[in-house]
Amino acid sequence: MKKYIKIAIFGVLSWALGACSDSVERDPSPTVSPDCVGAYFSETNTYNYELDPAITSITLTVGRDKSDAAVTVPVKVLSNSDNIFVIPESVSFAAGESETTLEVTFPNAEMGTEYSFEITFDSEYINPYKGASLSRTVMQRIKWESIGMGVYVDGTVSTFFGVSPMAVGLEIEKADLGSSIKYRFYNAYAPAEYYISKDPVIYDGYPYNETFLGDRLFVLTSTIDGVSMQVAKTGLDLNYGEMIIGSVYGNLSNDIKTYPLGTITGDVITFPLNSLFIQDNDGASPAGKNETKLYLSIDAYKASLQ
Repeated sequence: MKKYIKIAIFGVLSWALGACSDSVERDPSPTVSPDCVGAYFSETNTYNYELDPAITSITLTVGRDKSDAAVTVPVKVLSNSDNIFVIPESVSFAAGESETTLEVTFPNAEMGTEYSFEITFDSEYINPYKGASLSRTVMQRIKWESIGMGVYVDGTVSTFFGVSPMAVGLEIEKADLGSSIKYRFYNAYAPAEYYISKDPVIYDGYPYNETFLGDRLFVLTSTIDGVSMQVAKTGLDLNYGEMIIGSVYGNLSNDIKTYPLGTITGDVITFPLNSLFIQDNDGASPAGKNETKLYLSIDAYKASLQ
């Protein structure tokens, strides 16, 4: 992929180097009792939730290695945001039962606020060499509402591959969280199959993509500071690996003057030059040639052409 600017993702990697000596004393590895039940959190659990406000509970699956006898395993709470979660003090297994569930409720959680909790089990009930004995779960309640079809006009791929920006029609959802407003849509770069409109030309997908790689979600967040795009896979691979897109500011750089957030005016969200980046196997680069726009209605897109 042709690059105009190369940006190194912010991060600090450090190594601690120390002298080694035969006299260094090391703590012995923990021993596991043959009677230990080996409680763990199942790999099938989801640990990041975005839920409808009507939902007031989530369920975690808990397993154990030794299942011959009935047992009750105490649950230890390591953290609980604003004590919003009601977490059981223990989880019980019947004799012969290798899995059970643990229900966590949050009847007083505010909409749009992110909460988290972290739990584990008493050390005598876990095998540190097997399974996940620690669970950190993040939850946010959001009510999404459809605002109908809008139009997405990409300025990133056109910047680096010299193709014309194309209008893609897609269904948009909105969530008003008070201090911020979120917008989401799917498959802005999925292969095009037909015209939504021929005058003006609006496709149902991205004409330069021929391979569907699966559903891809795009989320924009509008605050008093501007509009950001959450880093997301695009579903577009032009022989350099699947592209990733997102806001430069907050992800690749903290220089908001050089890499500004998007703006919203009326029913049009605009990501100006150098606001968004795309990344493939060659690295990440900001789009400095064309703007990317999301029109929140087809009428708004048509009005922009007049």
